[in-house]
Amino acid sequence: MRKTNLKYSNRGFTLIEVLVATVVLLLVLLAVYELFDQGRWLYVGTENQAANLQNVRIVSENLERDLRMAGGGVPLSVSTDTKFWTPMIFTADKSEIFFHADIDSRTTLFTADAAANSVTVEDAALVCPEAAWPLVFYDSDARKWQSVQCNSFAGSTINFSPAAAISFPAASSTVYSPETVFYRLTNDSDADGVCDDVNGDGILCTAPPDPDGTDFGGRDFPFCSIERAVVFGNDPTTDRDDTAATFETLASNICVFQLAYFQTDGTPVNGGTFPVTGGFLQGIHRVTSTITSKSRSSQGPGKYQEITLTSDILVRSAKY
Repeated sequence: MRKTNLKYSNRGFTLIEVLVATVVLLLVLLAVYELFDQGRWLYVGTENQAANLQNVRIVSENLERDLRMAGGGVPLSVSTDTKFWTPMIFTADKSEIFFHADIDSRTTLFTADAAANSVTVEDAALVCPEAAWPLVFYDSDARKWQSVQCNSFAGSTINFSPAAAISFPAASSTVYSPETVFYRLTNDSDADGVCDDVNGDGILCTAPPDPDGTDFGGRDFPFCSIERAVVFGNDPTTDRDDTAATFETLASNICVFQLAYFQTDGTPVNGGTFPVTGGFLQGIHRVTSTITSKSRSSQGPGKYQEITLTSDILVRSAKY
């Protein structure tokens, strides 16, 4: 029987073979990790962009809904104590707009003449959701209105104070629950509608990233927020105080929130000078809003993607 040569049967891998195999394995793992990392950033970027777009869209739709009703549901005439709601838009600047409106349509008609401290209406619960709720009575015939407070209601009867100063007949009177609405951009001390450079590195929110791709912990882009507040009130003077309003954040990661104001024919109100003041406020018939927001992009750390949404809003109370 022939014998088998076992001289080399127990031979292992050489050091070079092990090193080559290790390098190949590392290259494969590195390629897999690179694909995984790219996929992760693509997923994060897509998710951020979708959330960013929704973020901007919510603000734009809210602003459009509210602003279209500016002046709606509040009397144009003088009150029994010589006050006016006009101008309906009373603050108009590049980065903030404040106005009066009945944005929730909390309006009902009188069905019986107002007595000393009570009145019968079509829907008492609509305009008096809770005690001490501010209301406005308006008589279209007399062209007068009065601020009152709804103390309580039973059925269709509202109990109010103070007593009616003039006659509010059922044939021509309405009760409103007006609102004062505030929109503003935070961290915008110069009121130009662009985020301030709050960290002092000289790089604004709208500027490109650093050439080396770093973002100093996310502080290259000191984002702002768009805030909104609503005041339910019946005094056109005191309700204009935005320092007494409770603001809520509508959107963050905002870089730009700019407003422009136009007359019926498209001419810029007040010659495009800001803020719009005086009699020019009466001429605001159209408002254009531009909102820019940024979020992390799919290109990796320190990279951002930008979304800009522009809306053209007609003020319905204005005559076109």
